[in-house]
Amino acid sequence: MDVGGKPVKGARVSTFAGFSARSKDFAPDESGWSYYPKVVSDGDGMARITDKYGIDCVIARHVGKKLVAIQSVSPEQAKGTVTVTMHPECKVFGRLTSKKLEARNRKLTWTNVYLYLNDKRGRPMSCQSDKSEFHFFVSPGTYKLDAYSMDTHAVWKTIAVKPGQQELKIEPIDMPPTRLALLEGQPAPELQDIAAWKNSGPIKLSDLRGKVVLLEFWHYQCGPCVGTMPKLFSIYDKYHDKGLVVIGVHVHPKIETVAKLDEKLADIKKRLWKDRDIPFPVALARKHEVSYRPNVERKAGSLVRADYGITGVPTGVLIDRQGRVVGQFYHCSEDDEAALEKMLKEK
Repeated sequence: MDVGGKPVKGARVSTFAGFSARSKDFAPDESGWSYYPKVVSDGDGMARITDKYGIDCVIARHVGKKLVAIQSVSPEQAKGTVTVTMHPECKVFGRLTSKKLEARNRKLTWTNVYLYLNDKRGRPMSCQSDKSEFHFFVSPGTYKLDAYSMDTHAVWKTIAVKPGQQELKIEPIDMPPTRLALLEGQPAPELQDIAAWKNSGPIKLSDLRGKVVLLEFWHYQCGPCVGTMPKLFSIYDKYHDKGLVVIGVHVHPKIETVAKLDEKLADIKKRLWKDRDIPFPVALARKHEVSYRPNVERKAGSLVRADYGITGVPTGVLIDRQGRVVGQFYHCSEDDEAALEKMLKEK
């Protein structure tokens, strides 16, 4: 309904909206925003939506009429009919910075901002950008922004949109760089506080000078980690005799013995790895609650994650023959593999 209580026909109604979304399930409207699920309200203003992940909020937007609603939905409400009131939209916009990266002549290459309802129960919108910019069309209310990039820690910011407000420009949000971003070109930290080693005794990175080293941070409960592990096996098979050393770093707080890890991997090996075991050494990180860096609330969970600034898995870290961090490496990327092959040919 609009603020006068009249039905709004032709509004996009969804549980999530994204800008620059890559999913084929999304169909962008004329303003570039995409919606999931793809539902449009009828002449009575009615729209039936389902979401297999559950419904904790509803978004309704009519681009032509510049009306929008973002409303929290309780589990009880999600079972029935919810009346949503659409208000004249307010454009919230701004940009993201990382002054410490810029001081090193590094630019932000990809950023994302999630918009949460103030109670954080719903996360209805996401704006991705390769220009460090963001914008949202919202109804009056209080929201929280969760801004981050591949090379920075997340920053939270609370915003308030007043009734009748048409624009809200946010001051630049400066994001602290991750330890990994700052490590590029610097000596790679030794792997410390390791509880156990699989397929090897303890390894010191300083003993691997002259080799190219790939550290793969992962854990057994991470779907993308174990799902793409066969590709990492292929990388190992192809380049191990050409000077590449692969070391897995398992970063799960409850797995500190090889026997426990092997137990958890038994089914995964059968289903996903064609019964192959991991062919390279794996360091099992010991649980250690430590901050990533000063003024960053999030805890790393282990010293080795903190030392390398690993905020998510899988994350590969490439180290050159001189023991310096080159940067992130994704083993399913053809470009990254081509760069690795070139590095291995250089002596």
